[in-house]
This record gives sequence, structure tokens and C-alpha cells, in this order.
Amino acid sequence: MHHISVALLIFMLPVLTFSQRSGSRSVCTESPKSTDAGDEIILTVCNHTHGMAPLAQPRLYFRLYRSGRLEYEVSPSVDEITGIQDHYSLLMQTTQVEPKQVDEIIRLGKTADFQGASAVYPTYQIWTDSWLESKVAFSLQGQAKTFVVNNFSPDDSRSNAHYPASVLEMLRKVWELRPPDYTPTVRDILINQPDFAATEAYTSSFMGHGFSVTYKTYKRMDCYRRESPTQITYSLLKIYHNHGSAGRNLNPQAIARGRRAFRAPGIGDRSEEGRTRGRT
Repeated sequence: MHHISVALLIFMLPVLTFSQRSGSRSVCTESPKSTDAGDEIILTVCNHTHGMAPLAQPRLYFRLYRSGRLEYEVSPSVDEITGIQDHYSLLMQTTQVEPKQVDEIIRLGKTADFQGASAVYPTYQIWTDSWLESKVAFSLQGQAKTFVVNNFSPDDSRSNAHYPASVLEMLRKVWELRPPDYTPTVRDILINQPDFAATEAYTSSFMGHGFSVTYKTYKRMDCYRRESPTQITYSLLKIYHNHGSAGRNLNPQAIARGRRAFRAPGIGDRSEEGRTRGRT
């Protein structure tokens, strides 16, 4: 198990992204074209959410160039002065993907089962009050493939039975590389860190009544545990949910996963066996 200082997490900043206004219509409604003749678009994913969804549809979810440039569209943030959000416009975000990730996208796109994928994959999951149509288009040096998937979820354990291996791997790779629409939080940083155990000290001098508390913190898989002398807090870093308008209904899988994560001896196990095995 890795031992790290929680204070160091503040320096683990994500890759910077840059924004420009796309307007009220998504680039997905236009004919695909590279803005730079020498930089070919190799993979595009356009999402159209139906039902309970933001007003501007469809949206560019993922557009990757040969150079590693990645573009995607998001809703504008709420104006901090007026408190108003423009629901009819889209912002184009730009970031950069590592060359090895671009090479992996190309490798997957050229595989036989990806090129032989069906034109349309049906809806395997029924969501509560919305459904998602994703159009995937791969193109490189004259080799092209386009298909549509509906209500795809990277966490669905049944996906292996529904999609060819390279298609599923490509869809999960897109989901992994695409930055979140919101500002990354400590949770986003923690979830990508290896398992660790650490000690965190907190000191307060509120109104002259100073006190200090020492916390023992642990991360195991996608669960986080914080323990003080009087309280133990468990947090799920990754949300497994049943999709719908709220999108935050915890799946029983998430609850069971959280309980199992800290049953392992050495993390929160106060038994002699746990203390002994936790030191090995």
C-alpha cells in the first residue's frame, strides 16, 4: 500500500482546458471538417439526449485530432453576477491527449471487429425519463466506420455480451479521456490515486477557541475512509447510478462495493487478525 501526504494532492492539477463559444448550434449539426488541413480528425462522438435533458441538443461529446487535440462542448456556467445561465448556447472546450492514447484510439479503430460493427446498437438499458443516442465516427487515411449506440453506460457489466470487444474498449476509452463538464474536485483527483493510508491534521482557532484534530485517512479502490477519535466517515468516490433526470440514484452495487472495500484486514479492522494481516 502506498503512503502519501494528503496535502500533496493540491498540486495534482488536471490538464488545463480552453473555451470558445460554439453558438446556439452544435458542430454536430455541421459537416465534419478539420480546422487544420494537416491535422486529421480521427474520432468523433456526438451525443443527443432526449427527454429530460439540457436544451441545446445534440452536443459534441468527443472530437479527437491526430495531433492529440481534443474538443468537446459544454453548457456555459452560471453568471456569477446575475445568477443567470444561458441554456441555449454551447461552449467549445479544448484540451490535449497524450500520443500513446491517440495511438490506442487508432489501433482500436483499425481492428476487424470495430470495422465490422453493426450500424445501430439497440437500447439495452431503459432509463427513467431520458435516453441517449451516441453517434461514433472513426476516420483515418480513407478507412472509416460510423455507428450508433443507445444508452451506453461504461459501468454496465452486461456490455461484454452486447458489443464487440474493440467497440466496447473504444467507448470506455472515450469515456475515460473526456474531461468532466464541471470543475474537477478533490474527489476527481483522489479517485485516480493508488490505494493509500495517511494522517491529516486540522487546527482551528475559531473565536479564540483553538482545537486540533488528527484524522487517519485511507483510500481503497473507489472508496475513501476518514477516521477521527470520535467519528468515522465513509465516502464513495465513484457513483454507480440508475440513469434518469436526476442521475444520482445510488445503485445497490455501489453500496455493496463500499461495504466490501473496507472489510479487508488492515483497513478499519480492529480485530487482532486484521491488525496482524494489515501489517504484512
